[in-house]
Formats: sequence, C-alpha cells, structure tokens
Amino acid sequence: MIADNVQPQQRGLASGFNGLFNLLGTVVGSIVAGVIINKNDPLPLYRNQVVQIFLLIALVQSIVVIYTILTVKETPLPVSGRPPFNLRLFLRKFFFKPSTYPNLSWVLLARFLVMMGIWSVYYFLQYYFDDVLGGHAVKTIIFNNSFSGEFFNGTLFQPAVLLLALPMSLLAGWASDHWGARNWSTYRAP
Repeated sequence: MIADNVQPQQRGLASGFNGLFNLLGTVVGSIVAGVIINKNDPLPLYRNQVVQIFLLIALVQSIVVIYTILTVKETPLPVSGRPPFNLRLFLRKFFFKPSTYPNLSWVLLARFLVMMGIWSVYYFLQYYFDDVLGGHAVKTIIFNNSFSGEFFNGTLFQPAVLLLALPMSLLAGWASDHWGARNWSTYRAP
C-alpha cells in the first residue's frame, strides 16, 4: 500500500512510520496479553484467558481491516485492460518461484531467519525469568503480585525492548529517504 499511495521521496519515512506502529501494536498487545494471561492459574481458567486473547486479536484486526477498506481508495483497472478471469492462472500466482523474484526471496529468507531467532529465544526467556528471577515467594514490586515469567516478559521486559527500538524505525526511514537505497557493504569494505 505504501508503494502505491506514497510519493517515492517519502516512502522511507512512511515505511518508518509503518515500522513504528507495528512496534507500538506489539507493545500494546504484549502488555494486554501479559496482564490477562497467567500460566499459574488452573488449566480451565488459563485456556479461557488464551481464548480471550485470540478473540481480542480477531476483534482488533477486524476493526482495522474494515477501517482500511472504507478509507483507502483504490484506482480500479479499466475494464478494457483486464484479462478475463482464469482460475488456473489465479491459483498459479500463489506458487512462489524464487528465481523469478530474487530480491523478494532474500527479503523472505531474512525475515524468516530473524523470526526464527526471535521465537527460539522468546520461550527460553519466560523460563529464564521464572527460574532465575522468579520463585514462589518473589513479588513484582511495580504490580505487587506474585512473579510470573509471562507477566514480567509481557508487561515490562518486551515493551521496554520494543520502545527502545522505536526511534530506530523512524531514523531508518528518514535515512532511506535522505540518502536513498545504497549498498552499505561498499562503505564497510577496507
């Protein structure tokens, strides 16, 4: 949507704001989930809390999608330029061939590796918080409740890390607009 609706000289900043709001959404979601879910509750209550989180996510996403549909105006293709609908061609577009789009392939691989790194550490952090920082008699000073790794991660640690990353999102967008897309490895070469 950014490439279609934003002027080329402002796309970096617009992408920076996109990253900013993605991080803010993650922070708010993390805090809400950290407050609602407690893995130390009895199993039926814990399952109910997980269902509440997924229903809340579905509700928020539905509202944002409806808002986007109502407010973002698309330029329809002229009827004369549209090829007739072919189900086979339509379904064929869902199969991704990396050699056709090498740049997109690298982006997808990089995002896959980053997400794999994040999620491989994420659950370890909760156990680390429980086993090293927590314990049965430990209380969270800020909230004055019993310590839980999920609660600590969702309400304090993860939001703090993401909030510290927010300025970089805007700075990177501005830098992209200001200096353009360059191969930064050439500047690091001896």
